[in-house]
Amino acid sequence: MDYAIAWSILIALGLFIYMALDGFDLGVGILFPFRKSPQERNDMMNSIAPIWDTNETWIILAAGGLYGTFPKAYVFIFNALYIPLISMLICFIFRGISFEFRFKSSGLMQRFWDYAFFLGSVGSALFQGIILGQLVRGFPMKGGLFNNDYWNWLHEFNFMMGGLIILYYAFMGSNFLIYRLEGTLKQWFVSTSKLLLWSITLSAILLGAYACLSATPEFYTASSHQITRISNYWWLYCILFIGIVALIIKLSSLLSSLRSRDGQPFIYGSALLAFCFFGITFMGWPYIIPGAHTIWEASSLPETQKLMFFGAVIFLPLILGYSFYNFYIFRGKISPQKLYH
Repeated sequence: MDYAIAWSILIALGLFIYMALDGFDLGVGILFPFRKSPQERNDMMNSIAPIWDTNETWIILAAGGLYGTFPKAYVFIFNALYIPLISMLICFIFRGISFEFRFKSSGLMQRFWDYAFFLGSVGSALFQGIILGQLVRGFPMKGGLFNNDYWNWLHEFNFMMGGLIILYYAFMGSNFLIYRLEGTLKQWFVSTSKLLLWSITLSAILLGAYACLSATPEFYTASSHQITRISNYWWLYCILFIGIVALIIKLSSLLSSLRSRDGQPFIYGSALLAFCFFGITFMGWPYIIPGAHTIWEASSLPETQKLMFFGAVIFLPLILGYSFYNFYIFRGKISPQKLYH
């Protein structure tokens, strides 16, 4: 068994599950200031309060797996993206503590924690988009090593990707709130999801056009490999494109009528992410450091990967089971309440 391939799939799967799950609760935070009523804000926060910390388990799994199985990639990526990664973690901290402090505060301090929740959510999404954009573009290198340009991530493409991620997370947060809320507040999020869906579509088209027009070696350090992958598997990308268009049409139809179950926009929105995520990761594979090192070149010892793989076989079903159980226990519509615990 090739454990490098197995771990590259597991890490990619962990990142996808993280974006699908933590994405929607970041999206709730992004949408937070657009509702002014304290009760409505309480309901929004109550909808994700019992599950948000479980969702963040997946990014820890992916980062831990990268550290143990691809140490060269871990050092390279965390070196090159140290500033956005640390900034993302700071946003996580402010966002996390706002859950606790907001419900114990009132007046001016509660408004402060409202802003901390919002800014922590927006900042986390923005820096995740910047990191993703840099992984698509590749890294400046010298002799196959990081060239110590710690500010290369300050690029307009990365910030455009960050904006797209913010819009997508807000879309998924709105879809989740459609499932969790009732009445006029739910209808407001139905309208919001429709607006965000077409905003995401337009932004993705503009980002794609910008990326194609800027496809130079200076813009993409890994452009030759990416172009080769797309040209060799053009049929697969045609299928992905048709699937993405079909999902957008289906989501538009669901949000226009919502005759079916309230949870369907969230499910189809997650499927939309799956198609896009697979297309991006497949374009770069088998490189784990774009344009520099493949998964085999960046691997740790086979014995280490094997040992960690058997650990993942044991603990991954437990994490999945707990996540499903958590969602099952806190399923359905929420009841208005002041505190979530």
